[in-house]
Amino acid sequence: MNFKAGFLIFLIIFISLPAIDSGTVEEDETISLTEYYTLYPLNINRATFSDIYNLPYIDDITAEAILLRIREKGELASLEELVEENIITPLTADALADCVVFSYGKAGVEKGEYSVRFKRRLERSRGYDEKKYLGNPSQFTHRLRFSSRNLAFNALAEKEPGEANYSDNLKGNIIYSNDRYRILFGNFNVISYTGMLQDERFSFDQYAFSTGVNYHDFARPSISTVDYFGYNGASVLYHSDGYRLSVFGGRKYISASLNDLGEIRSVNLYAYTRTVNEIERYHNSLHDIYGAGFEFRHNIFRFAASVSSENFDRDVDPASRFSHGMLGELSFTLHRAGWILRADTASDMSDFNLKMHVLNRQRFLRTEFFYGLIRADRMSLTSRKMMYGGGDNEQALGMKFMLRPFSNISLLSENILYTSYYNSKGFPGAQFSIKAVLKSKNTVVEPSFRYKHREITDRNFAFTENREYLSRIRIIRRIRDISLSADMRYTDKSDGGYGYLLGTAFNYRSGFYRFRAGGDIYYSKKGAMLYASYADTGRYPGLYSFSGTGRKTYIMAGSGSKRYEVMAGISRHKKEDGDTFGSGNDMIYSDTVHTAELNLRVFF
Repeated sequence: MNFKAGFLIFLIIFISLPAIDSGTVEEDETISLTEYYTLYPLNINRATFSDIYNLPYIDDITAEAILLRIREKGELASLEELVEENIITPLTADALADCVVFSYGKAGVEKGEYSVRFKRRLERSRGYDEKKYLGNPSQFTHRLRFSSRNLAFNALAEKEPGEANYSDNLKGNIIYSNDRYRILFGNFNVISYTGMLQDERFSFDQYAFSTGVNYHDFARPSISTVDYFGYNGASVLYHSDGYRLSVFGGRKYISASLNDLGEIRSVNLYAYTRTVNEIERYHNSLHDIYGAGFEFRHNIFRFAASVSSENFDRDVDPASRFSHGMLGELSFTLHRAGWILRADTASDMSDFNLKMHVLNRQRFLRTEFFYGLIRADRMSLTSRKMMYGGGDNEQALGMKFMLRPFSNISLLSENILYTSYYNSKGFPGAQFSIKAVLKSKNTVVEPSFRYKHREITDRNFAFTENREYLSRIRIIRRIRDISLSADMRYTDKSDGGYGYLLGTAFNYRSGFYRFRAGGDIYYSKKGAMLYASYADTGRYPGLYSFSGTGRKTYIMAGSGSKRYEVMAGISRHKKEDGDTFGSGNDMIYSDTVHTAELNLRVFF
């Protein structure tokens, strides 16, 4: 087969089953991060690796490439320079347009935005026929944001399909800030300083090296479309050139499973009240959190500490596997001659968690070493996993390196050895991965491979050994205003499960017009799960998991200017080996689901 014929076949595949390019960050987290950095833009020319990595849509390799670009060629004047040098895609540059600045002179610009999202599944659900659901099948999300030099206002109202009104997810906040203070009233998210009190487990997470020029936000002033995110209350911070003090307090309604004595056995944070039965048991408990954080830096040293208290309005069942009460965190960082040493500890006043990092950065090589001791079932502080009461005690040893021998070639490897403890007996596990990024003027190729091994037992001491292999190759091709991409994945597990997935993308943007389309084809056996962030309508794609055999495609088109942006589209999901979608009464009389969506944004 000659080159032209091969390219023609490849192009036909792209056009027939395209998809939007995205990372693995979930849609709601991406929107929340984008809103946060819109209120508090990052000066990218003064940022460290950690600062850049915390931006939405930026991974390790991209953050390192941006940092080296600034060091080697000088300060950036626009994100278009990174696009021209093939460091980020035009879509990423567009998403980050309001999140970064290039000097401190743009602070205080007055701007506002109103957006509305309408989404509805077109097939008829039995849940509505049988009067189980109280509201109509549509989803509505309204957002309003305004910011000026010292004042910012955010509001969100969302109704999920089947809900009768917006009462489940109605939130907002108002923020006053000046050179020394920031005062927030309303909804905010609580962020652990070390990350050990959240649902991170043993990954090299974005909190591992938050040692940038920006201070950490214990109470992040952003609102989320997920109803279990965010507390209603207030936070105040004061900062000077060398230190920063944060104080916060808030509460929210949660949904608890109770024993015969009315004590909390576990907590379910996914608490949509769409049916009569759900209303009877959801939002039946209050969760409070109060805390303070202190950060100090001087020359090569940085110190941070926080203390917080989590409580419920009910007693906790002694048999439950999650805890609440007082929690504390300490962090110490040292920078010297290309080395970064960091130690973090967290405690519930009886046990403690520990993480230690060592990082060395040279011109072409960045190396990290990591050790962690995590007693997961004793810690909480807003952790979704801990609120469910799951998790084992673990310790881990890891090494991560990034090699960049040439400006257009990067290699990233993450390697972790860990032990899970159950009833004082240890069970080993490991995870190894390698990823390469190969860039030319208009093409990016990213092959990767991951191996996971784990030994564990259950409460009945039934021993299991699991192994998993995941291979992936991602290709992005840019041709003027068109971006084409493909994502091919294969997974294989020791229990006999395996699966394939092909996702493709077609994106076009030129001046006034926008168009994108996408699709995933998947095939798996014996329950193997395949993950993809493709094939979805909306401004940002969500992270989907597939099993069985099927395909999902979508098409979306619209236009935009400095005053507005409008996008409309429809998705189609056909599953060939099943006839149910969703859960509970949310069933349709078809193996195919069509979902329509309309997005409108107005800027003022």
